[in-house]
Amino acid sequence: MKFYLFEIKYWLRQPMVYIFFLINALMIFGATYSENITVGGSFGNIMKNAPFVIQTYYSIMSFITLLMTTSFVLASTTRDFSYNTYQIIFTTPVKRTEYLLGRFLGAVTISVIPLLGVSLGIIIGCMMPGMDPDKIGPFYFQAHLAGFLQLAVPNTLFSASVVFMIAALTRNTFAAFAGSLVLLLATGIADAFAEDLDKEWLAILLDPYGSTTFSILTKYWTVSQKNSMTLGLEGWLLINRTIWLAISSILVLVTVKIFSFTEKSRSAKKSKNILSDEVVRLSVKPLPRVHPSYSSKASRIMFATRLKYELKGILKSPTFLIIMIAGLLNFIPNLTSNTGSFGLTAHPVTHIMIENVQGAFYAFLIAIIIIYSGMLVWRERENKIDEIYDATPHPTHISYLSKFTSLAVIIFIVQTICILVCILVQFAKGFTDIRPEVYIVNLLVIDYSKLLMLVVISMLMHALINNKYLAYFAFIIFLLLNTFVWRMLEVETHMVKFSAAPTFIYSDMNGFGPYVAGLSWFRIYWALFSLLIIFVTIYAWNRGRETSFRTKMQSILTGFKGVRKPVILSILTIWLLTAGFIYYNTQQLNSYKTDEELVNASINYEKKYKKYQTAIQPRATSFIYNIDLFPEDRRLEIKGKYWAKNKSNVPIDSLHLTTVPYFTTTISISGADKILDDAELQYQIHRLRKPLMPGDSILIQFESQYDAKGFENDVAFNSVVDNGSFFNNYDFCPIIGYQPRREIEDRDKRKKHGLPENARLPKLQQNCTEACMSNYITNNSDWVNVETYFSTSEDEIAVAPGSLQKQWKEGNRNFYHYKLDHQSINFYSFISARYEVLRSKHRGIDVEVYYDKRHAYNIKNMERSMKKSLDYYITNFGPYYHKQVRIIEFPKYASFAQAFPGTMPYSESIGFIAKIEDEDDIDMVFYVVAHEMGHQYWAHQLIGSEMQGATMLSETFAQYSALMVMEKEYGRDAMKKFLKYEMDGYLR
Repeated sequence: MKFYLFEIKYWLRQPMVYIFFLINALMIFGATYSENITVGGSFGNIMKNAPFVIQTYYSIMSFITLLMTTSFVLASTTRDFSYNTYQIIFTTPVKRTEYLLGRFLGAVTISVIPLLGVSLGIIIGCMMPGMDPDKIGPFYFQAHLAGFLQLAVPNTLFSASVVFMIAALTRNTFAAFAGSLVLLLATGIADAFAEDLDKEWLAILLDPYGSTTFSILTKYWTVSQKNSMTLGLEGWLLINRTIWLAISSILVLVTVKIFSFTEKSRSAKKSKNILSDEVVRLSVKPLPRVHPSYSSKASRIMFATRLKYELKGILKSPTFLIIMIAGLLNFIPNLTSNTGSFGLTAHPVTHIMIENVQGAFYAFLIAIIIIYSGMLVWRERENKIDEIYDATPHPTHISYLSKFTSLAVIIFIVQTICILVCILVQFAKGFTDIRPEVYIVNLLVIDYSKLLMLVVISMLMHALINNKYLAYFAFIIFLLLNTFVWRMLEVETHMVKFSAAPTFIYSDMNGFGPYVAGLSWFRIYWALFSLLIIFVTIYAWNRGRETSFRTKMQSILTGFKGVRKPVILSILTIWLLTAGFIYYNTQQLNSYKTDEELVNASINYEKKYKKYQTAIQPRATSFIYNIDLFPEDRRLEIKGKYWAKNKSNVPIDSLHLTTVPYFTTTISISGADKILDDAELQYQIHRLRKPLMPGDSILIQFESQYDAKGFENDVAFNSVVDNGSFFNNYDFCPIIGYQPRREIEDRDKRKKHGLPENARLPKLQQNCTEACMSNYITNNSDWVNVETYFSTSEDEIAVAPGSLQKQWKEGNRNFYHYKLDHQSINFYSFISARYEVLRSKHRGIDVEVYYDKRHAYNIKNMERSMKKSLDYYITNFGPYYHKQVRIIEFPKYASFAQAFPGTMPYSESIGFIAKIEDEDDIDMVFYVVAHEMGHQYWAHQLIGSEMQGATMLSETFAQYSALMVMEKEYGRDAMKKFLKYEMDGYLR
């Protein structure tokens, strides 16, 4: 009890407890009060202080605060060893159990205190002025109590028991830190099993922190239940908590049992005894004269020697081995199982392997950076040889560069090991389409450069802050702030967020495509900035007894005025020029709108032009497009015209048109004068000199051009690319009338900006009113005819709606003429890529699969599904209206399949790389094709009016149709597993 009370009193006098408490409270306060901050995801319409939200925060934060728990437990457990007082303690009549349990329970008690910041953050956030009262529910004390006692306390106890065992038995700080990181492994395993419905019970049992368990047990709760119900300590939750409390207790008891109150023995090398029966006379010779050399060669030798020493120190460290083994154990199961939707796996294509590495291993890489950057900087001081080392005649930059380079080499080795493991797994699975260049660019260039920048910042913290653990803490705070603070401030440029670069998507079809330029320039920008930080770190490097912050600042100023001033000025100049070039490309040549600006634009669009929503407008009837695509330049030029007919019984005196973003559009209407052109909100009004009478039509002509210039802060429009351009008519064609789909739907944002709630669609009814005059996809047309003249590069195939009428070649370009065989809804796509084509005929219909030659795994299955679907649908639903049915692959910039008239674009990231292995596997590829084929009837032949239930009808009919095709192909029993997953997805 004395040791327990000592720990409590000691820690309550330390600022660290209150700092951690404040950090937790601020994080949850921000997530509660601000829509721009999320902890554990967004909660939608759930109340800000709902029991579900409270318990979710406690489950997540008790895992996030693992480092805090580690700090308390580690400090309490190793304090006597750090201050060399353990020999005194061990010689006193203190009981081992009293000593160890007192230290442990005291640290655990202190560790749970910061987690109370979760409740404080929620309570204060809900009390803030400006908080929407509709988002605040009743105060549920039992939810706070349950979250704390069921999740926070057991989770902290488990984390503490693992760290306590390692720290007490090894008496090694770094080993204990590594052990805390190994805990990441357990949650990774649980999450992997959670993807498979048949193994959810295993995920629950293997989840030490209860977050996966909580998610599984509440996944079917309604919003009402989440707002009012607290998950009680019963059933699976009780089993989970009991198991991991028992494991925690066992770890503590084992530690107490085998802990020794003796000093660890040191192994000594055997040495030969020199027996001096006779005196050995040594001749004394003068020492050779030393000729000091301060040449560049000497510096290189010193650097190489120090680098070798530092590398050996890391590679031989047990902590490094623990982290590496834990990391490999964490991501190798994901590589081998790779479970996805419906419990299926995918072919181990390279980009999926890389995503697994990034998702499962990078936390361990960050841990290596955090731990070893501090260890390297503080090694001499902790070993009490810093004064000797600092007095040796070596340049300061040699010390810094050797340590930095050693950590850079270690990270490179780790990344290389990950690549080799991925390749071995690919070969083990019989997969031979290995892409070494993709591994190298992604892991050893893009990711590696960012990791090195983090090393630069971490070593800067240790150079400036004269306390190792405070420097650790400062670096972690920097990572958190760098991640969240810019979002809070609504700053989206990558020029201020350290090491930031445009988000990118690698596609097997298109490589790194439109992202290369932006990635390259931002990496150069931040690399140059990091070089400047390296100079700051070198000048602030601790050397000698003067370690005050003021002294370091003076040293930095002196260093910048020294002999390297020209080098520093050169780097600074290049960095500023790079910054100017990036600013010109991302802010001038390619200006963009922030999320808040986009919201404001939608609000202004609604406020200004909603009044025209009921204005009677003509309806489009037929379109002719001339499309010239230049994929290698990311340029698209379109000349189009369409006829619009007045189907009302009153004259129309003006046309309202909504234009499109990203494109430069000009509109020409004969006999009309443009009286409004709001380029910012993309709205035009053209007054007709002569009213359009009922039954009459008018020709609308337009030109739209998209031309990618330079590079952007983030690629905004990735529908036009070198290989796999995929765009639809709503991307480039001016639309008749006011478009309600441009309104913001978020209820909170609408209320915040003084807008009423979105009106619900009209109720479904037998007697049609004006609501029956538009379908749920478009409000500006009914069934339309489409004709397209489409040109592209000579190595690509272009596909447009309808049958191919003619194909020819002019110069180095391919030309295609397509025309719809039957009137269709006014929503269709245009695609161009370097395709292989599988062609056949069935029932007189062209059956085609356009695919990338690397992704031929499932094309026969897709073809079979289209044919089976045609058989069932023609027999049961009536004739198919088009002369062709096509599956067309597009890049993984999106992950969906979609039905257009006679054409079904299908992402490379789903069906094209899915792997159907066993007879019991759900044939997701077959199913998705059958579902989209169903939409050729439900939506593309029969479509609901813009009324309640319209979307539900077309989706359920398409789903029913697909189920019938699957049942006919695989039998009723095989459908049970599929329906189980479908039900799970529906109820979530």
